[in-house]
Amino acid sequence: MKALSNSQKDFSSITAAEAELLSEQFHVVKDLFQTISCHEMIESVNTMVESFLFDEGLENVSVKMRGHIANNLRLTTFLASLDEISRKIMYIYP
Repeated sequence: MKALSNSQKDFSSITAAEAELLSEQFHVVKDLFQTISCHEMIESVNTMVESFLFDEGLENVSVKMRGHIANNLRLTTFLASLDEISRKIMYIYP
């Protein structure tokens, strides 16, 4: 509960311009998840990673490719978190 009161404290000190930007960000995320589901986004990213890993011409996975794979996995985690947060917000502010 303390974290919630701290975040409320932080939001009470934002400017009108910052509040407008937060509102715009909220609407962009809301529109994104209304257009395509989180499941579809994650499935697409996973398909890209699988195509890298199972390419017949790929003998060894390079350090650069490992970095791309790690970044894609981080993206899927981010998308899942963003989806969860957006669902909570949309429940509060439909």
